[in-house]
Amino acid sequence: MNKILWIVAGVLFLGAARGVLGTELKPATAQAFDRYVEATEAQIRGEVSDAQRFLQIDSLPEDQKNAELSRLRRGEIFVQSMTTKENGEPIHVPAGSFIIGWPSHSFRVRALNRC
Repeated sequence: MNKILWIVAGVLFLGAARGVLGTELKPATAQAFDRYVEATEAQIRGEVSDAQRFLQIDSLPEDQKNAELSRLRRGEIFVQSMTTKENGEPIHVPAGSFIIGWPSHSFRVRALNRC
């Protein structure tokens, strides 16, 4: 299974790299990314200042959090789509460009079972 994941990751990487070669970063895209980084860092600062939210999973509703912790105990990985907004609105990214954020958590099963 692990070998298959590496093969798939390699194919995806090579496919993505093929489209990137020779591509020029446009100023509007760079500016959108800078705004995304600034807004994301502000969001993270707010999250880490809350002692009850040590991990992203801690921000979930209790029933969903417990379900995800059960999955983690079985050795599965928790992945959640992340949306960063600027003043409550999605950050405008020029056509043909995109920004993706996907935080994830995984634990060694024995370490999690001690919690």
